[in-house]
Amino acid sequence: MKNFNIVTLIVAFFITFCSNAEKIKIVKDNPAFSSTQKYQIMLWNIKKAENYRADTYRCQANKKTIGYGFTNVKSVKNIQHADIILRSMVEELYSIVKKEYPNQTYLQQAAIVSLIYNTGDLNFVKKSNFSKALTNNQISKAVKHFKEFNKIQKKGRYIVSKGLVNRRTFESKLLDGSFNMDDYNKLKADVSQIYVKNKV
Repeated sequence: MKNFNIVTLIVAFFITFCSNAEKIKIVKDNPAFSSTQKYQIMLWNIKKAENYRADTYRCQANKKTIGYGFTNVKSVKNIQHADIILRSMVEELYSIVKKEYPNQTYLQQAAIVSLIYNTGDLNFVKKSNFSKALTNNQISKAVKHFKEFNKIQKKGRYIVSKGLVNRRTFESKLLDGSFNMDDYNKLKADVSQIYVKNKV
């Protein structure tokens, strides 16, 4: 009976270990993308999600907004000017994210940059269940929690935004390593349309 208990414990431990191991997925950067393309993905993802507006407007959260979702910029001369502002913002955010999440891939860092750009709160993201799961390489769990950043505050209530649902679903591919060349080309085409509409 004693030997049986020992064997049972060993089997139970092995099953538990394997089950936990299945949750660990080390995502690697897709070698199909050059460093330039990965940088483009980081920028284009935000451009696609935010879109470009030359005039000020009220976003879903009722914040005064212009350009690529800028809430702290009073005006932009044109889309080229907005591009310069966006690059400056994104590069500053990326340098912070790279220090905070040094073990994640570039594209995973790009998704985090987009999330912080969108929420405007680094500490909120750092303390989230998403952040904890991602740093532990629990990718499926991280993606689940990442998709929970899909709400906006309106009249004192948090409501699900269809736009944010779509945004997080697309960005999840950057997290789980499934973002491929087809996604890159689709993203490129979508962003190109922004320039066509603004006659560039």
